[in-house]
Amino acid sequence: MLQKWGVGGLLIVIATALFIISLLFPWSHVLSFMSMNGFQHDGYIVLVVFAYPLYTVLSGKPMYRFFGIGCSVIAVIFLVYYMIRMSEDYLGTSVSTAGFGLYVAIISAIVLLAGTVIKIKESR
Repeated sequence: MLQKWGVGGLLIVIATALFIISLLFPWSHVLSFMSMNGFQHDGYIVLVVFAYPLYTVLSGKPMYRFFGIGCSVIAVIFLVYYMIRMSEDYLGTSVSTAGFGLYVAIISAIVLLAGTVIKIKESR
């Protein structure tokens, strides 16, 4: 499969699997007694932008540069923006309530972007 998908395709599949796993982990912590996972934050909606790169890898079709990189960049920007918006003011200081799952999701989006760029370079 590695020869069929290439390194970029393998990274895209790993990134998608990692993102799905991140949905099971806590995306937010409020103090130490309450946490919510990615499904409760509707994080599965971000899978829409993972769909095009994953589809091109699994189907063996060429990836269009604009759509592939666009989907990947949207995933990274949206998740980083979401993490920034999760910071709260508590007693005059800004406290981030982002949990482990959200960090894993951001890492998976960065891996998706790297895989997409590599996949596009491999298909030349």
